[in-house]
Amino acid sequence: MIFTREQYDEITGGDELPLDELPIALTVDQQFELFNTLPRDMQGQAITWGITDTEWHEKFIEHMVKNLFGYSLKEYYQSDIAHSYFEEYKNVPFDFKNFINETRTKTRFTAS
Repeated sequence: MIFTREQYDEITGGDELPLDELPIALTVDQQFELFNTLPRDMQGQAITWGITDTEWHEKFIEHMVKNLFGYSLKEYYQSDIAHSYFEEYKNVPFDFKNFINETRTKTRFTAS
């Protein structure tokens, strides 16, 4: 589903997406755009549970890790990428527009 900025703000309650475990930095506008590329079931859960819900947070991180790095959560937490981020707060180079375009293509045909 594609949400307006007002709908997104209402869904998130003004909170930012839970990016705290990921070595990327996104503006609020980029987070809005990212939310619109999430699979419909994740968007629905965000509406129902809220983005601060633990289960939704874990699902979001798993989705992002898979789409950013092609890793499972276990592989990610054991990776040099995660170690650099958690030990030195090093973000990875990140082409947001390319990521969004690739993610839209992958999730466009996701059954919900």
